[in-house]
Amino acid sequence: MTYTIVGFSQFTNSAFLKNFNAYAVSENIVVDNIEVYVKLKEVGNLNRKIDNLAKDFNIDDNKVIKNEALLNAMGEGRSKSAIIDYITFFMVVIIVMIATLVFIYNSFNISTMERMKEYGLIKAIGGTNKQIKRIILKEAFIIGAIAIPIGLLLGMAAGSVLFTAFNSLIISKAITMKTYYSLYSIF
Repeated sequence: MTYTIVGFSQFTNSAFLKNFNAYAVSENIVVDNIEVYVKLKEVGNLNRKIDNLAKDFNIDDNKVIKNEALLNAMGEGRSKSAIIDYITFFMVVIIVMIATLVFIYNSFNISTMERMKEYGLIKAIGGTNKQIKRIILKEAFIIGAIAIPIGLLLGMAAGSVLFTAFNSLIISKAITMKTYYSLYSIF
């Protein structure tokens, strides 16, 4: 039996190299056993493009298998799991935001209570409640002006590190995620 080398695969992702397979193909090809993998140059409206390709080649819809994990990650999935994933994501974000607000409020409240003696002294020398509230709000503004930019930068750095680690460990077998930050959307 003789074999002909018809091409070389140049995978750059190590996850594919671990599972690399070579196939020998007979001259007698059975049409029902053909698998075709398609990579499109332009992303966007992927489901429509895949459906059009299947239609152009007279392929039944039940014989077309889409990479739903990739389509869902790109926001073009049609499955119910994509909707559930988005709902779960937004619920987690809301819970994290509420927990963060409660934590910040509690920390600020503890700080204010610890300084109650100082506020009493200000009141004893003639300070009004309005002046004490202004002092507290100015302190909160100064702390926020310093802490928020630092928190955003550290959060973006931690997110990049976590996405890179997560990408190399798990997701690289299905999709490759890239993280981009836009300062325009933050400010």
